[in-house]
Amino acid sequence: MRWIWWRAAQKGIFNLFQYLVLIVGIGTFVMSKTHLMEQTVQSMNNITGNKVTGQMALMQQQMVQLLQKYFNLLQFFLIPVYALFAWLFLRRGKYNYAENIILSSVISAQMNTISIVSTLLFASFHSPKVIMWHSLVAILILISCFVISFRQFFKISFLKALLYSLLVYICAYIVQLVVISIVLFIYVMLTR
Repeated sequence: MRWIWWRAAQKGIFNLFQYLVLIVGIGTFVMSKTHLMEQTVQSMNNITGNKVTGQMALMQQQMVQLLQKYFNLLQFFLIPVYALFAWLFLRRGKYNYAENIILSSVISAQMNTISIVSTLLFASFHSPKVIMWHSLVAILILISCFVISFRQFFKISFLKALLYSLLVYICAYIVQLVVISIVLFIYVMLTR
């Protein structure tokens, strides 16, 4: 897969970064128009039995709106984070951080392309139980894209690629949670 992208980019047939911007834009549009984030939060509240009312409901709604509004920026922010952890965990001596950013951009483009289809599929079912499965499928898509790309790019075994993919995902997820928490805290403090 990486060689197809690489050769197409070298010949001027395909510009990865234009495609990435386009596909992230389409993904953001799909996420905002399907209201999948709101449905997921509502489904989680129903499944866990949380009765969210008043100020908490308003805060959840504001958080989801903020995440939807800046979903594209979050996607672009995660590319160097994924690249950093891939570079730290998969130091092979011949690939530098910039090459890991390119690899993470390719993975992000693959992931977003597949995720658009899965998001539209899950949004077409208006069942809370089905919507909850979307999160699991999204994580599986992300990890699968990492496993395939790491296996091809670094020429490592499937098991190593899976383990490194899980490590990169978990570390990037922790960074994502911390950054989102800080941004949401600042947003809540400024809008009071």
